[in-house]
Amino acid sequence: MGVSARRRRTRGGIYLLVLGGAMLITVIGVAGLSAARIRRSIAVDEAGLVKSRAQTDSAVELGLRIALSEAGWRASRTSGFWVHNRAVDNGIMCLYAMDAVDGDFTDSALDPVLLTGVGGYGRARFISQAEAFATPVADQSMNYALASAADITIEAGATLSLKRAAVRGGKITVDGAISGDVEAVSVVNPGNVSGTVTSGRDALTLPSAGLYANWASLGTIINSDTLDKAVLAPGYSSFGPANPRGVYIINQNGKNVTVRDSRIQGLLVVQCDTLVIERSNNIAVGRSDLPVIVSLANATKIDMSSSPLSELTNATNYNPAGAPYHGDSDALSLGLYESVIIGVVHATGTLEIKGSTRIRGTVLSKKAVNVQGDVRIDYRDTASFAPPTMYTSATPGIAFSPLSWRRAFGLPANPNPADPADPQARAQGHGVTQ
Repeated sequence: MGVSARRRRTRGGIYLLVLGGAMLITVIGVAGLSAARIRRSIAVDEAGLVKSRAQTDSAVELGLRIALSEAGWRASRTSGFWVHNRAVDNGIMCLYAMDAVDGDFTDSALDPVLLTGVGGYGRARFISQAEAFATPVADQSMNYALASAADITIEAGATLSLKRAAVRGGKITVDGAISGDVEAVSVVNPGNVSGTVTSGRDALTLPSAGLYANWASLGTIINSDTLDKAVLAPGYSSFGPANPRGVYIINQNGKNVTVRDSRIQGLLVVQCDTLVIERSNNIAVGRSDLPVIVSLANATKIDMSSSPLSELTNATNYNPAGAPYHGDSDALSLGLYESVIIGVVHATGTLEIKGSTRIRGTVLSKKAVNVQGDVRIDYRDTASFAPPTMYTSATPGIAFSPLSWRRAFGLPANPNPADPADPQARAQGHGVTQ
């Protein structure tokens, strides 16, 4: 091979070496540019995520501000989007609010509210949630074991035993005995009171307006004037379909209604001439935001025995499926149940309590109260710090539970299947998936 041929090969090799080096430099440069773009994209996404998170927190806080500042919001607003795709700082913000119990803001002023904020900035999306709880102020009547807007009489030979709270009324006449404290406009025979006697108090005004209308809108009607060996609970009714809230309504205007040897877990609302609750009964509130008995009868008479409610004696199963007792249901009829009323009892007419009646809660009467026999009322302080709906002195406030703040990955399912709003479908507009 000649010298010229070798020189051509050398020049060709140098050319290839230079070309390869140039390509390598080009690849390195392109890779560097790509890495810079990736770093910039990551930085932009991180900044967007920070901004979108700030927007979600702002949305949740906006929901609380609406609930605090807008009078009557539970009646005017529904579960769903309160704010939808609002432009904020070159991004978007959404607020989804929902009654956390049943999807219905109107049925209870005490139901917690689940607030979900959605923030979007560029490609970033963030969702935050927090629960806001009602902060009710109890009506002053909720601080007493027995409270009447009228006079109270303890008949001769009768004993009213109170635990953890006083009796409050207009003129209280103690011909028998009261074991506990007394507060009243005036007291007759104060020497028959074992506790502290405070006279000169103003007469109480009890909540009563709209009681029937409020509960009737939530309840299931029972077309009977007698509950005998009956069972009523959120998941069971001896009279047909059960009410999921355990609210049952009896409307027998002009007639008398009798409840005997029965078990009720929930709220019984009765409108009639005279309501009689007699013999052995186990009647307990099912939910903290409900009273246990609301009697709109002209006269209410409670004359209960201290003997247990017996399945064997009455040939009745009082804890069937759907109506568990302390969490247990069975098909047997061998159990015993304490004869007691637990919760807030409210009578808008006259009230007579006699026999060996035992009540754990608060008893209210708009009109005169007459006590006979050996009656005991053990006050439950839940009435003062978590009063039932309609037994508050002002519209409940609302506040966040600090521990409820959390990141979410979609909108909550609406607990009310009758609500036509579909959170998942409506969320597509801002890129939220469930």
